[in-house]
Amino acid sequence: MIKIPLLPHQKTELAFLWDQEIPNGQLACNLWISSPPGSTFQARNIITNKVVSSFESHSANTPLDGLLADNMGIGKAIQAIALTDTSKEQLIPNPQFTTPNIIIFPPCLITKWKSEISKHAQAGALKANTYHGPTCHSLSKADILQSDIITTSYNTITQELKQTNTSTSCIFQINWHGIIFDEA
Repeated sequence: MIKIPLLPHQKTELAFLWDQEIPNGQLACNLWISSPPGSTFQARNIITNKVVSSFESHSANTPLDGLLADNMGIGKAIQAIALTDTSKEQLIPNPQFTTPNIIIFPPCLITKWKSEISKHAQAGALKANTYHGPTCHSLSKADILQSDIITTSYNTITQELKQTNTSTSCIFQINWHGIIFDEA
């Protein structure tokens, strides 16, 4: 559970992100405008302006994505935490959706993210671990899979790619529920 109520714009954005979590979500249909009669196209995406001759649908196994790109200070961190919490509460019965989210950011934000998680999530509601620095290898794949959120830095991911085989590093063996890039 989240400790503080979300602001109206955060609720709207959380609803959009949550819709991306659900295969065949309803919001995807709201992003398309049908063509007027006599027009040469059938639908246009209102965000990307992509024009298609027929609506494309997602299968139940198609991974969905969302992008949250707000200005600094608008509350993206709390939305990411709320999305993780909502996913945990709503999707637990489905083992396909029980892997953790990973949040990747510049090293200078490690303390900020730890603080944000403890500030916004009820004590014990979300299990968060940090995979960073010389102690990152103390987290096993099992430890990671028991977490709801793994925080790490771009530097750690880069070092893992350089120093290890991606098939042996536990960070690359996980089919993450979500990957969140902060200040990418």
